[in-house]
Amino acid sequence: MICNEFNLESETTVLASDFHVGNKNTDMVALKKMVSDVRKNGYNLIVLGDLCECISSRDKRFDMGTVAPEFLGDNMIGRQYKSVEKLLKPIADQILMIHSGNHDQSVTKYCHIDMVKDLCENLETTYSEYTALSRLSYCKRGKKFSYNLYSTHGHAAGRLRGGKVNSLEGLASHIDFDIAAAGHSHDLFYTSQQRMFQTKFGHLGLKTQYFCNTGSFLKGIVEGSGVSYPEQAGYRPLKIGYLKVKLNPREYGVSVEEVIM
Repeated sequence: MICNEFNLESETTVLASDFHVGNKNTDMVALKKMVSDVRKNGYNLIVLGDLCECISSRDKRFDMGTVAPEFLGDNMIGRQYKSVEKLLKPIADQILMIHSGNHDQSVTKYCHIDMVKDLCENLETTYSEYTALSRLSYCKRGKKFSYNLYSTHGHAAGRLRGGKVNSLEGLASHIDFDIAAAGHSHDLFYTSQQRMFQTKFGHLGLKTQYFCNTGSFLKGIVEGSGVSYPEQAGYRPLKIGYLKVKLNPREYGVSVEEVIM
């Protein structure tokens, strides 16, 4: 668990995950559009892991038919991360943090190299490992307003959305946050719930918590493009895209938008 403190100017933060660069079914056009959106509008960016495919020939999930041709050959995984570094370099100063995902961690486990940590050092941004609690703060009219964010690559997957929703909402039982965000499942959605509390003046207050599943840029099932693991597992086709979270410190408001590519 990593704890972060960010003092922000932009009120919009993009939550994106599961790029899976190196897989021929990754939508690189959509990924580049997301980067362009962040750069053009001055948004913050949080990346929630699985930046690269990281599946070597020793991995049981490996299928030569799903490897993007430009990454075939020596140093396949190293070149995947270099491609991500080149992609993110123009917006490096807008990246709040980058998480490691289970695909990224497979490299650490078998090769004893933390590629995401090295990437973050090269981009001079915050490495938040697998899970982080972060305070996002703004100074408006001489006052400080803060939001608590819990972010993780995630652990919930499966064919149906219900288990993913339950997994996210279950975090509220033991973690204090305004927004929870997770990747891993490749599903793109958000939901919310209200919690009651007593205000400092002794009245009833309501706090809205947001639960965000941050999508993916990997097309799970593509005709004539090798046998993918989503196809083998019987997963349904999912939307390509990411989430935009807009924080309004003047009204202590939060709004979330799905961006479908």
